[in-house]
Amino acid sequence: MDILITLRSIVSLMIPPTLIQVKGTYDYSFWIHDNLFMRKTPKASNGSRDDGAWVAEGIVQDAIFERNKVIGLSNNAVSITIGYTSDRNSHNITIRNNLFKDIGVTGGVTVYALQIGMPRQATNQRDTIQDVYIYNNTFTNSTSNKVSGNIMIGNDTTLNLVKRIFIRNNIIDDAGAYGYLTFYETQGAGNVTPGLIDSVFSDHNIIYNNGNSNNPFYRGSGSGARTTTNTKLFESNNIKSNPLLNSDFTFQYPSSPALHGGVDVGYPYAGTAPDIGAFGYVVANAGSNQTVYTSGGIASVIVGSRSIGALSWLWKDVSGSGLSSQIINPTSSSTSIVNLIQGTYTFQLAAMSGLAAMSGLAVSYAIVIINVLPK
Repeated sequence: MDILITLRSIVSLMIPPTLIQVKGTYDYSFWIHDNLFMRKTPKASNGSRDDGAWVAEGIVQDAIFERNKVIGLSNNAVSITIGYTSDRNSHNITIRNNLFKDIGVTGGVTVYALQIGMPRQATNQRDTIQDVYIYNNTFTNSTSNKVSGNIMIGNDTTLNLVKRIFIRNNIIDDAGAYGYLTFYETQGAGNVTPGLIDSVFSDHNIIYNNGNSNNPFYRGSGSGARTTTNTKLFESNNIKSNPLLNSDFTFQYPSSPALHGGVDVGYPYAGTAPDIGAFGYVVANAGSNQTVYTSGGIASVIVGSRSIGALSWLWKDVSGSGLSSQIINPTSSSTSIVNLIQGTYTFQLAAMSGLAAMSGLAVSYAIVIINVLPK
């Protein structure tokens, strides 16, 4: 059976282990995008916790979680695990351009923004989670209920395997004691030897104000130090400085290290290199105002964007007052506008940056005024 599900404007999603997700001829099995998962009042204690935004305990193959805002949840916001089933493989999971903010509780319950790995005491399952891509997310906390750790990767037993996890171009900020990246090598499975966590790549991230001095934390040891050679982590080109975020979680231009600080992960970008974080920098510029003259009653003009950091554009006539026009290419950086009669027109340009632009947060607006006068 082929499954293709697109989810938008939902509150919470749990995928049970009995649901096998197979994309068939489609590009993905699940596409979860442009949602707001939010608790308005933070949890104050260790009591019952919320469901996560996305809890996947079945086979997850070719799934995308992107452009979501996850705010104030008291449980693991996104959890990718097999569940208590055998001989299953989850792979090709992309988590990109999301905002994770204020995840956790003020009590002592361990909570992560993103959890990848096997459940407790899954000692005889022979399961694999592989090829997980964590790109261009922003993890941050502004309250006292800090998340325990922002990203957790775990594997309880030698029969299971977690491999090829790519953590790139993220802003990872303000986690608690377990730091920006936690390896849970023994998650309650007694004295069972932990399984292999192979080929975790962490690079071109901004890592700031996290516990354990912004270093990975290994929970097999009370001190956070590595206790086994089963975890194979490759770190490079991470930036350990203030990302200089604005209140809307865009970054300050041009002083932020997020500007062109990332690495190409296969998606379009503007400038010399991708920006880091969920919301790239963009400033709209619709060009100079124009005056055109007509003797026949109808005129045309060409307008062009001079925007910074834009990857997509949308032109709109906001003139009102009974004026009309035809925008030939409304989604191009420049376009002809025809069928203009005498009057004053106002055109709005929305310049959008990267994939996050589709969520409406990385958008900048500008206007250009066109005066059409008789010759």
